[in-house]
Amino acid sequence: MSLRKVSHPRFSRCKSAKGALIGVIFEISKRAHRIILNSFCVGEIAREAKLAHSREPRVNWRMPDPADPIDPVAPPSTPVSGSDVPTHPTSTGLPSNVAAALACFPLIGGIIFYILEKRDGFVRFYAMQSIIFGAAWFLFNILSSILHAILWAIPGLGHLLAGLWALLSALVQIGFLIVLIIAIVKAFSGVRWDIPWVGPVARKQTEANPL
Repeated sequence: MSLRKVSHPRFSRCKSAKGALIGVIFEISKRAHRIILNSFCVGEIAREAKLAHSREPRVNWRMPDPADPIDPVAPPSTPVSGSDVPTHPTSTGLPSNVAAALACFPLIGGIIFYILEKRDGFVRFYAMQSIIFGAAWFLFNILSSILHAILWAIPGLGHLLAGLWALLSALVQIGFLIVLIIAIVKAFSGVRWDIPWVGPVARKQTEANPL
């Protein structure tokens, strides 16, 4: 007597559901394996690209500093003297320009330096010019005082005329002072400067009486 294998319908349904579940799990694991493999490949590619980028030589994109131009060799400069007159010591022991500036003080300074200075013609010129200029200034003061007294003594208009002369005399005194200051500055800077009408006379006197 042969035995037949009888399958229960519920058992067969469970078997088929189990097989379907295994198939779904297998499919999910397969897809997960592909995703993991793809992510690993992407990571490897990124790492290789990073290594290749780090191995490349770095280029300095900054602009190079401009090279300094080669300056031509300049010739040595020679010192230029401020005046044509040397400032060597004079008979008084002072530099020539200082002694000439001191000699410009009217009358007294000129007399002192004209007597003491025996070597420097520049100082002697300013000393003689100071003597003549100082004598003219002194003579003008004397004549101005006399004229002022005469005008003051005139009846009626004396006060007016004396006042006008005093104003004119003050202007002349200012002119004398300006000329004196210019002469001192010129002498100190080493320039031989002639006072109008006085300088030529002083030059003739110093040339007539050489050192």
